[in-house]
Amino acid sequence: MRKFYILVALVSALLSSCVDGEDGDAFLAFYWTTTPTFYSDNNASLPLTIVFLEQYAVSPGTYSFTYTVGSTYSGSYTITEEEGDTGIFPLIPGKDGDDSNFELGLLSTGPTFIAYSAGLETTADQSNGTDIGNKNSLVRNEFIESNPSNGNEETVLSQTKGRYTLTLRYRKQ
Repeated sequence: MRKFYILVALVSALLSSCVDGEDGDAFLAFYWTTTPTFYSDNNASLPLTIVFLEQYAVSPGTYSFTYTVGSTYSGSYTITEEEGDTGIFPLIPGKDGDDSNFELGLLSTGPTFIAYSAGLETTADQSNGTDIGNKNSLVRNEFIESNPSNGNEETVLSQTKGRYTLTLRYRKQ
């Protein structure tokens, strides 16, 4: 009977020693062709001054934003992290989740939102990675919830890439 208890304890120890992979980190950058005259959102992970194409570590969640480049747009974007894999018996650790990189384009025609895995090139127009004139930063204002009343329909863009879904909702005000 003692051997049975030892065997149960050993199996329990092996099963509980499986190590799950770490979740990937999430990063957000912003780009624009004309510097917004106003930008605000409720993402507390962002600094007060946002630099063109600089990557900021952000927490997963859905965030609301408003910006003005000629017209004013408001909406929300969702940031996700890729979860690590579950460890496999016996003692094989799970694979870490890939980092998720997101870019929010603040354009005069409306926002764009793209995602790519670490190490892959973005599909956004980065103007060869150089600053566009004196347009390399903008100040993030305190977010104030807005309720558009002009009847413009909400636009919803959604795309699944790998193990996360990218969603952007917005409307022109």
